[in-house]
Amino acid sequence: MLEWVLLGVTAWLVYIAQKEKKRPVKRHIHCDVEVVESDRFVEVIVDNRYGVMVTASFDWKLVQHLAPEEDLPLVRVVPGATTVCVARLWKTAPGHQVSVDYNWVWGSLTARHDPDCVYHLPYASGKSYGVSQGPGGEFSHSGESFHAIDFDMPIGTPVLAARAGVVVDVEDDFRYGGLGKNIGGNYVFVQHEDDTVAEYFHLKAGGVAVRPGTVVEAGELLGYSGNSGYSGGPHLHFMVFKAKSGKARE
Repeated sequence: MLEWVLLGVTAWLVYIAQKEKKRPVKRHIHCDVEVVESDRFVEVIVDNRYGVMVTASFDWKLVQHLAPEEDLPLVRVVPGATTVCVARLWKTAPGHQVSVDYNWVWGSLTARHDPDCVYHLPYASGKSYGVSQGPGGEFSHSGESFHAIDFDMPIGTPVLAARAGVVVDVEDDFRYGGLGKNIGGNYVFVQHEDDTVAEYFHLKAGGVAVRPGTVVEAGELLGYSGNSGYSGGPHLHFMVFKAKSGKARE
């Protein structure tokens, strides 16, 4: 029996040989994982269906009557539009079982930011918006968000790409914002030529103008600012990050 669930960027895979069940994948998840069995071994396969890379990590939760070729945790960079085997386990006796916990984030573990890149402001030329929170801001810019910048913007302000790249993920279904940590927000993620990723967050509901796979140039419209998600008022949260592991970014 094979069971797997993909929920957000954290997913859980359970495999027991000979039966298979699959649950629906959330629409903005583009990286599928499954276990494939042959006569002598089972393999963990990652199918990255979009044209941009991800960094994934894997941990064995249960291994019975199987011998992994490599000890976990494993971290793998999976190129875009590829299907790859990330782990192989050899059968040692009947009744084998394997349970794998895996996570992934956009971008490459080996990304190196281009120091010569000049970013555009993420809004129209000639406009001016205050910065309500900069890098290391006490309200929410710590940990993975340490380098983020918040621009105060009225709801509906056009948000433009600060740098050319490929749209890798979007969300625009959330209608509300506030100080609840579990409130979902709307966003656009754009992966750049150097494999870093830009995040444009707190967009308005229905306010995303692009879709995954869209190639954008600096200054092109991505969507419209809002107040969705964990937010104290209308603004645009902008940051650039790289994968730190399959579980974290920096």
